Amino acid sequence: RLNKLEDDVKTLMEHGDLEFGHAKVLLGLSGDEQVLAARKVVAKELTVRETEKLVNTIVEGEKPKVTKAKDPDVKLLEQQLVEKLGAKVDISYNRKGKGKLVISYASLDELDGIIAHINPDQD
Repeated sequence: RLNKLEDDVKTLMEHGDLEFGHAKVLLGLSGDEQVLAARKVVAKELTVRETEKLVNTIVEGEKPKVTKAKDPDVKLLEQQLVEKLGAKVDISYNRKGKGKLVISYASLDELDGIIAHINPDQD
């Protein structure tokens, strides 16, 4: 597998600047990215774990971020809750329908107001 390393990275290994663990992690990258990352590892004296984080950051940065548009019904429900509670509301869910309802507040007084709207009979 190490044969897949770029020549510059192999040279860094031969000179003892990079260890086997670093090189193994750098295989997750190719071409110029691999060389640039290897140089960064050497310059900053990163550990293998730190190198893993660096490579993951580079790889994740390449993936296009896919943002799903919220269902119009969910947006409407969020808006209705915002109007009713007077607080920011966020509803998130997965394909199976499991999700979270998050109600944000800025102070304990605001929280008391939200609770009063949810449970008006509470003293």
